[in-house]
Amino acid sequence: MLISIIIPTHNDGENNIFFQTLENLRSLKNIEVIVVDLDSKSDFLGKIKNYSITYYSVPLQSRGKRLSYGSKRANGDIILYHHPRSLIDIRAIDFLKEHHQSFHWGALTHNFIEKRWFYKFTSWYSNYIRGDIRKIYYLDHCIFVKKHILDEINHMPPHEIFEDTVLCNLLKKVYKPIRIEFVSQTSAIRFEKNGIVFQSCMNFILKLCFAIGISTKK
Repeated sequence: MLISIIIPTHNDGENNIFFQTLENLRSLKNIEVIVVDLDSKSDFLGKIKNYSITYYSVPLQSRGKRLSYGSKRANGDIILYHHPRSLIDIRAIDFLKEHHQSFHWGALTHNFIEKRWFYKFTSWYSNYIRGDIRKIYYLDHCIFVKKHILDEINHMPPHEIFEDTVLCNLLKKVYKPIRIEFVSQTSAIRFEKNGIVFQSCMNFILKLCFAIGISTKK
């Protein structure tokens, strides 16, 4: 049972979480790590050359297109779409291998690295309301799905944003997801950089535009 881990990167040369992920994955067997990068820089290439990964540099602005590019070239039976600013409990990999016959797709349990009440509430909502009830998981949950299912739907949708939402909407029509208890810890860098109020308002506006059908490119 081979698991392919697809990580989309862009300006991640100083992203310590991404490099910690590569370090954490070093010891695992029967996995392949595929990094699909936009606008690679020399410092980034120099840092990743010591890791056993498959690397692609592609002129694809859309994260969804980069994820799709990677999974179409993957050899694994299971695809794990891995957010570049998330750290997963690597025990999840063994769980997926051992229980592969009991699921079609799903996601890890979300948590933020930074500890604030707002972040805890956001994770709770993401896991139990948007996830368990609505069956929608974002990329920072680290979504996993069997490759033959992705082949049927032509892999990750090419949308500019909300490609993870569109993917989940497609998948949940035919298969029920599972959320496993192993944690995906994600950096709250956007909230920290832009402020909780501003970023929350921006997220709401984007979700509203998506809901009423405005194109994701616009």
